[in-house]
Amino acid sequence: MKKSMLLGLLSSVLFLGGCGMNTEIDGNGSDKNGASDTLALSDDFTKSFLNNDTETEDGYYLYESATKGYTMLFPVNGKIEGESYERNKNGFESVSFLEKEEENISSFYKVIYENRERTNNIELNKELLSSYVSYDGEYEEYSKNDKTYYYGESIYDFDDGNKSYQYFAYIKANNESKGASFIASISCSDKEKACEANNEVVKKKVTKILDSINFESR
Repeated sequence: MKKSMLLGLLSSVLFLGGCGMNTEIDGNGSDKNGASDTLALSDDFTKSFLNNDTETEDGYYLYESATKGYTMLFPVNGKIEGESYERNKNGFESVSFLEKEEENISSFYKVIYENRERTNNIELNKELLSSYVSYDGEYEEYSKNDKTYYYGESIYDFDDGNKSYQYFAYIKANNESKGASFIASISCSDKEKACEANNEVVKKKVTKILDSINFESR
């Protein structure tokens, strides 16, 4: 990922943790002033992608792509960046969302979905993903639930001393021309405070969202 792009993403994350979140959110996604809406439900654009107002699992709603091509779990404290959202009919969608978590941790997620013949070119799609996240390593390949994953991890060091822990994968439907690139970038909201952005709890949450991506057959 280009340095300028990463800095921009980090700035967006920090903004979400500051003036973008005037309501304090508790661990269950409800604000401590008693309001019932979570951050995800309080934003109309984000809410438009959610299956309903009920959590599918504790702490998560069900995100339904406007392409009708896939679903995934969406954190209750997440907010989609409307200005960066892209869609081309039912064959392409790019969605980014930010999540302000507890313990001084902020998370940025991006999913790029495609339903076209080029998804079958695995090497090309891995190269594109590697270029996006500035990765030159190998990918771990594994299969699960009629999908094949090509997974990688890296650490990006910012000039100001902050770090971004990146988890990413290219996911390919085994029996369809559907695929998705998944990117998660985890960092400390305030680098002046202690933060364990790469702990096992954080990684398990990233993996949970990654594994929840389900290609819909229509």
